[in-house]
Amino acid sequence: MNAIEKMIRGYAELNQKNGEELEVIQKDNPEERELSTIEKLIAGYGKDGLQKN
Repeated sequence: MNAIEKMIRGYAELNQKNGEELEVIQKDNPEERELSTIEKLIAGYGKDGLQKN
């Protein structure tokens, strides 16, 4: 498991403790779903949802 997978898993566990839905993170194919908040941050998206260059 690489560092990003560990970070996503930790984020998922944190959300689970807070009672939030985890369906977005649990789907296998990122192309079939919207990115989670942590995935957007990793990919370089700003708070407005637009990808930074």
